[in-house]
Amino acid sequence: LPKKYGNEPEVNQADQILRDFIERTNIPFYWIDGNHEDHSILQVVDDFNNSTFNTYGKNFYYQPRGSYIELDRYVLFFIGGAETIDWYNRTEGVDFFRNEIITRDQEDFIFDNIDKIKLLNKPVIVIAHTCPYRATTDERNLLDIMSIESSNVPSGHAQSKFLDEVLEQLHPKMWFHGHFHRERIYTLKDFNTVFYSIGGYVQAKYQINDKKYFIIDL
Repeated sequence: LPKKYGNEPEVNQADQILRDFIERTNIPFYWIDGNHEDHSILQVVDDFNNSTFNTYGKNFYYQPRGSYIELDRYVLFFIGGAETIDWYNRTEGVDFFRNEIITRDQEDFIFDNIDKIKLLNKPVIVIAHTCPYRATTDERNLLDIMSIESSNVPSGHAQSKFLDEVLEQLHPKMWFHGHFHRERIYTLKDFNTVFYSIGGYVQAKYQINDKKYFIIDL
């Protein structure tokens, strides 16, 4: 979500690229939250897509944590949220929010929908902001990061450990995530899931106009 200063939202280059793209196309744009959105609004508004906070327009759809879309051949499962590592340099309620991670009242909704997805008997593609905990602790150092001590995040990696449960329940065919801004394709032991870590920020050079489906990490 654009950060607001006074009465006007600050629109950076990446935001403007998305605004321009959505204005000149009729392609639905589905998005999930990460860890720097204004969660004091996003997680409180009952229907964000039809609220005054949805400043991007009618084709821009926020997908709540645990929501899914059934396609002809696949099921897309959306689960946003991630933990801010540098929270100690941020101001709670301004650019850091405790409910940036899965909250207890969201867990039932998530697992209820996972049960529904299993009945569809279709391959699942997970669209998440971050990866399961086991990916960050893999001895291969898959994302070129050192495993971060639990004391460095307020919840002790609660989000990533919850995603371990999602992985074990769904055994998805593919898992797309951002958060680390590193381009990687990897697998984990005991799972056939292919993980795609989306690197960098959206840029005009991505030439997104000719894509039927595409994923952007902001």
